[in-house]
Amino acid sequence: IPFGMLILHDGGDVLMRDRDVVQIPSASVLVLERRRKQSAGDDRASAVAMASSKARPTRGRDAVRDLARHYDNVQVVAGVDGAGGFEAAAGGCDVLHIAAHALVVDQSPWQSGFRVADIPASAADAIVPEPRQSAAPSFLSPTDSLRVAREFHADPYVRAWQIARLRLAARLTVLSGCETAGGRVTTGEGTLGLTAAFLSAGVPVVVSSLWPVDDRVTCRMMRSFYRHLAAGDPVATALRRSQLEVSRSSKYTHPYFWAGFTAV
Repeated sequence: IPFGMLILHDGGDVLMRDRDVVQIPSASVLVLERRRKQSAGDDRASAVAMASSKARPTRGRDAVRDLARHYDNVQVVAGVDGAGGFEAAAGGCDVLHIAAHALVVDQSPWQSGFRVADIPASAADAIVPEPRQSAAPSFLSPTDSLRVAREFHADPYVRAWQIARLRLAARLTVLSGCETAGGRVTTGEGTLGLTAAFLSAGVPVVVSSLWPVDDRVTCRMMRSFYRHLAAGDPVATALRRSQLEVSRSSKYTHPYFWAGFTAV
């Protein structure tokens, strides 16, 4: 249950109705963030909006295109080539929005990932172990290398362990896929997984989802979220106001539709 949904008193309203809620993974993360020197930022922030493969039309792709239509300096990326392509696309932006399919691996949280590659994979959801070296073995002949490439598909996912190793300049990452705040809950250090990976990569604030989210409602909420953000609201305030706007719709009053996103 999201902390913001706690009821203040018997018959009263929920906490997030008029209070911003920010989730802190652990006391150590809080200390590190308070020590970090935040840049003043630029009024003209750059954004990268990333979706899954361009070969498959999705609401996620519609959402990122919507961002580009409404705001300047937004680069839309549909399909990248693995972790290297992900780093190249996301490395220098101020805001990173990812609307790709998320794979959450609770038993091995650092193998969780986003499907961002434009490549086929017969076993896309398989756990791919971390390689011991980045370069291909030099003892393979060109013929053998080609045979290996044909037999073993490249991993279509960028994994949490790969993201955690990066140094991202983004001041905000929005993970609008399903259960992107999920992972393995650990004592003292919060939940390990995709959200933790971006925090490890240096992103100070991550907006992510606690459960499977409805695509149509998410698009609607994100449109409102960025509108409030562009007006100058802090991330938690912009998120809360966008959630409350959705909750006023007669069709989406149930908290399932709007309470699943959290600011970490």
